[in-house]
Amino acid sequence: MLGLAVADLRQDARKLAKALNEGFLIVREGPSAFRVRLDDLATRARGALDEPRKAFGDLYVRLSTDLLTKPEFQPYRTILRDCIIQTWPLAAGEVVLGEPLDRRRIHSVWTAAAESSIKADKMEALLIEAGAVAADDDRPRNKKTFSADRYADLIAEIPQRVSKTDMLEAMGATRNEFDALVNEGILKPRTRVPEIRLPWRAQDGLDLVADLAARADVSVSGDDPEWETIQKTCGTHLISVRDMLEAIRSGAVRLGLTNGMTGYHGFRVRKETIAAWHAGRAAQIADNRGTSSTVSLAEFGRSVGLRDKKHLDALIGAGFLEVIEVTNPATGNCVLGRQRRPRSGRGL
Repeated sequence: MLGLAVADLRQDARKLAKALNEGFLIVREGPSAFRVRLDDLATRARGALDEPRKAFGDLYVRLSTDLLTKPEFQPYRTILRDCIIQTWPLAAGEVVLGEPLDRRRIHSVWTAAAESSIKADKMEALLIEAGAVAADDDRPRNKKTFSADRYADLIAEIPQRVSKTDMLEAMGATRNEFDALVNEGILKPRTRVPEIRLPWRAQDGLDLVADLAARADVSVSGDDPEWETIQKTCGTHLISVRDMLEAIRSGAVRLGLTNGMTGYHGFRVRKETIAAWHAGRAAQIADNRGTSSTVSLAEFGRSVGLRDKKHLDALIGAGFLEVIEVTNPATGNCVLGRQRRPRSGRGL
């Protein structure tokens, strides 16, 4: 009987009796069996116009009309309602079997596109990229559904994305400065979908500017020869922007902010600290060249099948591995533990 119209079955007494018996057998197995059958009917409703009434037939009609207030049918209404709100992309406030929906559970490509104010084809491309819908799903877009909760941040963020030009303006950077940050992966577009023209999240650029602003401890004049922009310094000394930012964050290089400026282009680094840091960095690189015969601790562990650091520490403690420390030239910190090959194979 589930999903069929009783009026149609009454034309054939045998079919009606069979349908009633099958329905009884399903319900007799308990709520779980009933829900499984409802889910099966919902899955079959693949057409663009296949709404709950078409999927569940008279079961939906009766439970939503003359049986709506019957307390003895409340368990069935609850199970059917749960199936509906977890299958169809219904918005908060929509009434389902007499009860308004408190929040959206399911989005479709269409509803997500409408909420984010973009075209459905672009939304579908973004959802495929995010893993929300499958690329080979051939259903209509209003049937390609996904969890509204899981992808709520994505749907909320899409209308806030900006163009490259807007990104430059938001963070106060020149095109060359921005391109350098992007090329080194310091700033990343939120999507790689080619047809999306607004791939940037302005807050990413603002967060970088705020981080640097918190480290700028002096105001400087724009024409002060003792200070220069991050971009110019990197070009002059052939330093990556990433290494320069690490040096600033470690305190090895002093950062200032040009009077009257608040964006990325306004930051200046003091030349004398650059010279000292750069000289020390070159010396560290030279020192580290003597370690070419070593391998990293993690690399050695993988080569002998040991991925747990505590086992490697035990080998070091027992004297089987000779360990040296190598200084990171970008920050001046001893962060890389390396070791030569084992002194002996005994005990390994």
